[in-house]
Amino acid sequence: MRTFSFIILLSFFSLSSLHAQYGIVKTYLFTQTNFAGNIAVDEHGKQLTPGVTTAVFIYIKSKKIPLFKTATINGKTYSVEIIKLKDKVILVGENETNQEPIQINVEESFSIYQLILTPNIIPALEYNKTPLKIRLMGSWGKQKVSYVINQKPIGLYSLPRP
Repeated sequence: MRTFSFIILLSFFSLSSLHAQYGIVKTYLFTQTNFAGNIAVDEHGKQLTPGVTTAVFIYIKSKKIPLFKTATINGKTYSVEIIKLKDKVILVGENETNQEPIQINVEESFSIYQLILTPNIIPALEYNKTPLKIRLMGSWGKQKVSYVINQKPIGLYSLPRP
């Protein structure tokens, strides 16, 4: 019976550590669709830039996160810049569905990190229908790490005003 209890306890800690990998408590994923006004074309009339693009916004709640350097979305790699936000209430923007403000409340012992992707404009995504899979690559001390975000993003109608 003692061995069985130990195995149950060990399984519990293993499962809970998977959900808080690298100390990450929660990820927030937002997208905003942008429509180009004038679309550049070449001499044959072929579009040089896409008419519809998607901006991706990633926020992570944690005490400390790995030093992520790149993000891969749909097979394309983007560079990542991490900004530790100091506010305890983060205004993200307005929800695309109902234009209600979206904010992230930060508990005292945690921080919110915003990951800025470069370039932030990626080809149009079919969001809000299927989860968006993003693989973050970086380092945790001297160890190379990979962290996958696989969740349904929330569409943004507008971003917060500066």
